[in-house]
Amino acid sequence: MNTRARLAGSCVALAAAALAVTPATAGTRWLVLGVDAGATSFDAHLADYQWDVAPRSAWGAEALAGAGPLGLGARLSSHATTQRLAIDGVPDPKVSATRLEVVAHARLTRVLGIDVAALGSAGRQRLAYHPSRLEIPAGGTPVTVELRPVDGWIAGGGMALSHALPGPWNATFALERSWFALDTAHTSGGVIVEDRETFGLWDARLGVNWLVTSR
Repeated sequence: MNTRARLAGSCVALAAAALAVTPATAGTRWLVLGVDAGATSFDAHLADYQWDVAPRSAWGAEALAGAGPLGLGARLSSHATTQRLAIDGVPDPKVSATRLEVVAHARLTRVLGIDVAALGSAGRQRLAYHPSRLEIPAGGTPVTVELRPVDGWIAGGGMALSHALPGPWNATFALERSWFALDTAHTSGGVIVEDRETFGLWDARLGVNWLVTSR
């Protein structure tokens, strides 16, 4: 399934979830500003391209506004991993992933004082290498290789839990799955095969939000 199909599926699921919400708080307008931290893990398939896919620390910040159970906003998030080159004398570059996404939020129900919501997201991701310029030994004269940033679309969905704290604060936990595409190259039978593949990642985040409501 390609990235567009998964995005369409996430949007349909989010819309269906929104229709299932009771309209008891439909007249309440709200604004949320939040920060979060947690762990992100890339798809295990990226290990075939020497990426470290173990969970890594991540951070994010978001702003959402809505009415009743539905909301829309923006989120900025970032994490990093490394890609192993296995070249003597050449450092393995760090790969930072920075995402700017539109986020849709649909509250489904409340259980024991905890709000349960469906999430959908879509936006842009930049993969940047550090260092971005490598000197590869090649006899007497090293070869300079430029590792340029890779920009692309990313989309996903998930679930979020929210519990009220004293004052205008909420504690949150979110678990999301996202997908993105990359151009790849690998050898098969001594031949270099170029392709465009879809990869995924998991996000697990704990956050604190500042909530303002009005009618």
